[in-house]
Amino acid sequence: MTSFEDVENLWEEIEEEDDIGQKRYLMNHVFDLLLEKTYRLTDSELPEPKHRVGSLQGEEGYLYKLSQDFLTSSSTREKEQKLEKMISYLEKKAE
Repeated sequence: MTSFEDVENLWEEIEEEDDIGQKRYLMNHVFDLLLEKTYRLTDSELPEPKHRVGSLQGEEGYLYKLSQDFLTSSSTREKEQKLEKMISYLEKKAE
């Protein structure tokens, strides 16, 4: 089972952060961690960073869509919502 403790710790920092730039930086870090966890959960080889999102398209369509939405959203709140959905989905998958 993959631990989500690191994601939970960063999520707490995000919720407490007032600086939008720092908040978005932390959100991008959480996003990277979630991508890594996705590949670990499926026992797939971790692609190079530039291919991690695109590689989801065939295997994990729902996460691919959430990733696209996260990356293209200009709203910090929308980005948080996409990350929350990704976390929830991966936690259920890890059970």
